[in-house]
Amino acid sequence: MVGRDGGYTKQVGDCVIVIPTVDAGRITPHTEAFHAVVWHCLVSHPALQQISTKW
Repeated sequence: MVGRDGGYTKQVGDCVIVIPTVDAGRITPHTEAFHAVVWHCLVSHPALQQISTKW
């Protein structure tokens, strides 16, 4: 997951999510916030769970 459109990580990554720039002064905080959202989606997805959730 990268916070700018371009750069080395985007070029060489197998699967890269580019977070669009809304405010140039907050690229890092916005990118880090989306890490949490994507991580939650991955660990919550039924097809990816090794142990089912209790809720």
